[in-house]
Amino acid sequence: GHEQSFRNQDQVGDLEFQWVREYGAAFRLKGVLGEDALMVADPKAIQHILHTSGYRYPRATLSQRNAEELFGHGILAAKGATHARHRKIMTPAFSHGQLKTFSRLFQLLAGDLTEKMVEITRTTGFEAPINLHMWLGRVTLDAIGRAGFGYDFGSIQDTDNELAEILNNIFVDNVKPGIYTYVANWIWGRAPTFLRRVIDFFPTKRAIRFRHFQKMSKAAAKEMLEGAKDQTDFMSGKDIVSVLMRANESEDAARRLSEDEVLSQASTMILAGHETSASTLSWVFYELSKHQDIQSAIRDEINEVRSRYPNKGEIPTREFENMTVLNAVLNESLRMHPTAPILFRRAAQDDVIPLAEPIITSRGVPVKEITVPKGQHVHIAIHAYNRFGLPDIWGEDAHTWRPDRWLEKRKDDAITVGVFNM
Repeated sequence: GHEQSFRNQDQVGDLEFQWVREYGAAFRLKGVLGEDALMVADPKAIQHILHTSGYRYPRATLSQRNAEELFGHGILAAKGATHARHRKIMTPAFSHGQLKTFSRLFQLLAGDLTEKMVEITRTTGFEAPINLHMWLGRVTLDAIGRAGFGYDFGSIQDTDNELAEILNNIFVDNVKPGIYTYVANWIWGRAPTFLRRVIDFFPTKRAIRFRHFQKMSKAAAKEMLEGAKDQTDFMSGKDIVSVLMRANESEDAARRLSEDEVLSQASTMILAGHETSASTLSWVFYELSKHQDIQSAIRDEINEVRSRYPNKGEIPTREFENMTVLNAVLNESLRMHPTAPILFRRAAQDDVIPLAEPIITSRGVPVKEITVPKGQHVHIAIHAYNRFGLPDIWGEDAHTWRPDRWLEKRKDDAITVGVFNM
């Protein structure tokens, strides 16, 4: 089948982009042992699967196992009603107003990272390469610890920080698995529960690494929460610590989180927030390194704002919201390099998926909807939608990194599912 080819390609998306150009925004793939899978990059189809009928398309079995291995019983591994309960409990900690309160902290940490970069270049010289992704991972870990839990990991200064090292290497051999891995995963996904438990007694290196992360992150979370109990008015606060502690104390089943759920939420925030932020920022700097003119435009915009605060104090959040070039660069980087390029789902019931644009079947018949049976595997190609979606959404040059598109007006009737909340 096509499974091993598209999962083992040198650059993520090369095959999917080629297929979308050739077959359109929805087409059939052959999976392990000839099993059919539907890949979609059509905006109306994605909107239907992820939003309109989200709970009717749960994660595919292996994706769910991976989520549980990584996040335990946290929100990113929860399903159905449990996910809805977790989301309702956690939402106040991620409101726009709450996140704005961390602006000063983020600026301080950015200053710490800048000082570290200067220190490194003085030691190694300006020509020596720097592993920027690693350092961005460390600063995001410190940001999550201090903003979410009032806890300082100190990973920028502590080069031997164990949790930072685990996070930096957690996906180290998670690329290009062999054919036997695909067959073994296929068998596991269809095995009865008791047989899965037997198989899990012989964990892979990846599973052992994930379990080690779970152990270390939950231990860190327990220490953070215990330390915050006597220092936080958690009955009224909207930060992550207050939300989690209040949920753990609640007598209302709809608002309660067990101790394991609380610790899993904390470890989820540590991993998901760390990896997504570090990867996105790495892509931002990668693109800026190739576009010196835009790099200069951002620098000019920042200097213009900074000139209004000559003492180099905190820049108010409203100033960042008004930096049009900076925000366009961030949005365009998220569009071109989504943190989750493909999502794997499975139809929980028979359904009909609508399409924004018709596709031509192998028999030459145009269709504007696809009938899927219960159990159908669906691969949602977010990166292909972002780069090769309908021209009236991103333009004819959607395959290129061009931040100016975010300063231009798009058609009001264009179907869009965004590039962030996937």
